[in-house]
Amino acid sequence: MTACECFAPVARSAASCLRANGMHSAIDLVHKASTEMKEGDLQAARRADIIVNELYDTELLGEGVLPTLRHALEHLAAPDWSSDATNCT
Repeated sequence: MTACECFAPVARSAASCLRANGMHSAIDLVHKASTEMKEGDLQAARRADIIVNELYDTELLGEGVLPTLRHALEHLAAPDWSSDATNCT
């Protein structure tokens, strides 16, 4: 499993949480924006089966969610991917 976070304080906190919960060897934390990631950044350089993000706001499509998901689909997602976005209303 691979996670990414571009904001340094949040990335440091996430790394600390992963270590504290014994998950640091199961989850690779990449310190960059998802839109800067390539397939090689993913664990075992394998495309993702599931895409989860936290870009949704009260308008659902704000905060650059469409370009972010487009990049994920083109560069990171496996052909049979699924996303938390498929259930938004």
